[in-house]
Amino acid sequence: MNKILLILLSILLGSLLHSCNDLSPREKCLDDNGCKHRAENCLTGLAIVKGMTNIGFTGNELELAAINCNLLQSQCTLSCLEKHKY
Repeated sequence: MNKILLILLSILLGSLLHSCNDLSPREKCLDDNGCKHRAENCLTGLAIVKGMTNIGFTGNELELAAINCNLLQSQCTLSCLEKHKY
């Protein structure tokens, strides 16, 4: 009887530990939508497009691009936070 109980407890503990390693719905949303690196990717993409068209950045354009890219990242993160409270 004790062996069966020990085996059942081991299985329960193993499944509990396995489920704890999974990402939370919020973290999964952030990963799936690329929220963590969205600003960096936005600026990189903009720099590539500007480089391909041989048009440089002015000071104001770079500041506005950085602000817009950070806003995109914040919007993505907030969207995931609203959808998944935990």
